[in-house]
Amino acid sequence: MDTVISRDGTAIAFDRRGYGGPPLVLVGDGAAHRRARAPLAEALAARFTVYTYDRRGRGDSGDILPWAPEREFDDLRAVLEAAGGLPYVVGGSVAALVVLAAAARGLPIGRVAVWEPSLGGTEVAGYDAAMARAFSAAAMVTVGAPVLVADSGLDAGMTADCTALAAVLPDAERRTLHGQPHDPDPAALAETLTAFYRGGEPERAALFEGGEPGRRGAPRSPIAVSRRVAARGRPYGPGPRSAPR
Repeated sequence: MDTVISRDGTAIAFDRRGYGGPPLVLVGDGAAHRRARAPLAEALAARFTVYTYDRRGRGDSGDILPWAPEREFDDLRAVLEAAGGLPYVVGGSVAALVVLAAAARGLPIGRVAVWEPSLGGTEVAGYDAAMARAFSAAAMVTVGAPVLVADSGLDAGMTADCTALAAVLPDAERRTLHGQPHDPDPAALAETLTAFYRGGEPERAALFEGGEPGRRGAPRSPIAVSRRVAARGRPYGPGPRSAPR
């Protein structure tokens, strides 16, 4: 376990798995400890350096009051900065709202994937209920990063919500993992995430001087790069990737 210090002084606990691949941050939902994401993190660790963390008030993280949605974004920013560069980020349920709202605020995120976001917020309580109430779908038009919006197809209302969300986002891809439950099989979800995130590797290379992530050079604007790559045709799905250095 490692920790980072958020803007208000709260200690945020995180684990790291895999070394050498692009950084990927898993944001937990509900009251779950970060170890609840361990199976998915392990499934992704062969290709990514995966960070899982306890959101404030959960697990080994602190909880300096008063709580506010902005504190959650500060916490995520601290983890993103610890990961370095422009990490990929994934969140499900209410955590999907945290990730989307953070991307809309311009946090350093390369690509976003959300699984069955709790847009209604009726099934959550506490901090998550407050986060759901604060979420603004209208603000999603400012998300500059490419976003994967995925669902199981088992709930018609959820599928409709995901489709509507994808329609608002400037750069979205829709996927349905038919037959998966709300808590999907880690291997199945990891396969979908890997295909989407590996599609971003040409973008990631373009963000750095010298053309390679993790090498010396300042990252450029993800919005500008997204537009530039889209203009020449952004490849989605599996493709060749550089060997870790």
